[in-house]
Amino acid sequence: MSVLWNTPLGPIGLLLVGGGSLLLLQRRLSQRFTHILPPVWVGLSMIFWLLLRWQPAGTGQWWLWQAPLGLQTALGIRWDGWAWVAGWLLFMAALTALLLPAWRPRPGFTPLRFWTPFLLAAALMVVVAGTWSTLLGAWALLLFFTGLVAGTPPQAAPGAWTFLLISGLLLLGAPLFNGLGTLD
Repeated sequence: MSVLWNTPLGPIGLLLVGGGSLLLLQRRLSQRFTHILPPVWVGLSMIFWLLLRWQPAGTGQWWLWQAPLGLQTALGIRWDGWAWVAGWLLFMAALTALLLPAWRPRPGFTPLRFWTPFLLAAALMVVVAGTWSTLLGAWALLLFFTGLVAGTPPQAAPGAWTFLLISGLLLLGAPLFNGLGTLD
C-alpha cells in the first residue's frame, strides 16, 4: 500500500483504476455521478501526488530487458522536483478541464470525461519516464488517449490523428540522431 505515497506509480495507478471503474460502470451511473466521479478520482490522485513532494528524489528501475541489436535497456521512472511540478500543473489542467461545463456527451458514446483519468495517467508517465523505452511506451499511450479525446468531433479527427502520428514518428526517430548507443 505504501506504493501510493512512495512512488509516482501510486497516483498513476489510482487514475487507471478510476478510469477503468468509470468505463465499467458507465451504464449504471446517473447524470450526477457522471459529472462528479472523474474530478473525484483526479483529486484523490492529486492528493497522493502532493504527498510525493516530501519523498526523497531518485530513479526507480524495475525491469531490465534485452532490446534488439543487443542493447541493454531498463524500464524506469525519474523522480525529481521538475517532474513533480510538471505533474502538478497537469493535475490542475485536468481538474480545470473536468470542471468546465462545456462537455457534451454524444448519444451512445462513452463520455469524454471518463477518458480524462487515462489521458492524465499517460501524461504523468511521460513526465516521469527515465528511459527511452519507458518514454516511447508512455508517449504511445498518450497519443492514443489524446486522439480519443481530441478526435471525438468527426470533423476534428483527421487533423488530430495526423498531428499525433507525426509527433510520435519524430519521437521514435530522435534517438537515431545520437547513434544506436542512445538506447543502451
